[in-house]
Amino acid sequence: MVKFLYVIYVKMVVNKYRLKKDLEQGEICEKRFQDYFKEQKNIEFTKFKNKYSQLDFRYKDNISELKSRNYFSNDFEDTQVGNNKIIHALKKQNEGYDIDFYFLFKDGLFLWKFDKNVNLRIDYRYGKKWNYVPTNILTKVTDKINSII
Repeated sequence: MVKFLYVIYVKMVVNKYRLKKDLEQGEICEKRFQDYFKEQKNIEFTKFKNKYSQLDFRYKDNISELKSRNYFSNDFEDTQVGNNKIIHALKKQNEGYDIDFYFLFKDGLFLWKFDKNVNLRIDYRYGKKWNYVPTNILTKVTDKINSII
């Protein structure tokens, strides 16, 4: 029983450490994203103040989500997005906003202009519903920034 509790404790510590590292990487990648658009495109994305916001940024009538990935864009056939983000994107699109999902991979920044008609693969993992965006429909924006820390 003691060994079992120890294993649970170690997993909790490891998961807490991974979550902290993921959040740190996310913050670094968000800054890279904002800096790139400000310097290269003269677009100033504003980060939503609520850290629990479903989507990350706004610029005029555009709302964008940035997903940072620790792999290359061609490593997998698709990339994961929480169903909550897709539902929120649909809601905001119905309110008249343009919705973009950006993916920062090791080989650059890619864009999916949200399209409710794209058939996304759905899966349930970790007690949550996930949507999978095919990587072959993503458009490369730049290789001047990437997710490598």
